[in-house]
Amino acid sequence: MMIATFCRVCGYEPEEAPWGESGQQPTYQYCPCCNTQFGVTDAVFEQIQAERKAWIEAGMPWRSKRYAQPEDWNPLEQIGLIPYQFVNLKEEPELVRALASRPKDEES
Repeated sequence: MMIATFCRVCGYEPEEAPWGESGQQPTYQYCPCCNTQFGVTDAVFEQIQAERKAWIEAGMPWRSKRYAQPEDWNPLEQIGLIPYQFVNLKEEPELVRALASRPKDEES
């Protein structure tokens, strides 16, 4: 069984698996990218969707003040790493495409 090591909200892969080695026990750590607290704000599908929507609408910022944003970080590539069981395939691709294709001057 492959254990998802990516954030359920933004797709970031932290050093420690967000839900532990078993995939069943959250670490309660925070994702440095989207600031989701594993086991708290990513425990219910609807909450995952709401957290992701808020992060995307904010422009997909790197939120950690403690950990520097990786130099080669690309949130549009990263979001494709979200485990599929935590994505609403019917609704979210349109939202991601719309935000990704929006001209830079509309992002303010």
